[in-house]
Amino acid sequence: MAAAVEAGLVRREADHADGRRAPLIRTERGKALFEELHRFRRSIFATAMSDWTDADRAAFARLLTRFVDSLAGITGRGGQRDGSDAQG
Repeated sequence: MAAAVEAGLVRREADHADGRRAPLIRTERGKALFEELHRFRRSIFATAMSDWTDADRAAFARLLTRFVDSLAGITGRGGQRDGSDAQG
């Protein structure tokens, strides 16, 4: 995470309730990069699935969601699917 702090993508913030913690908060630059990467990823997916039927896309979305939910159950990282919670 030090590289992300140095790059200005996140900043450390003091946790007034627990001085041992220093949550990472995404900066405006970090938010902009995340959005750019999200748009790029969506465009790659759209290109890769351009000849898929609506039914195939729906099945893929359902199974991918199920897969991600299963991973979250194993890793304990549920609720961070969009990357918006950048705390460390």
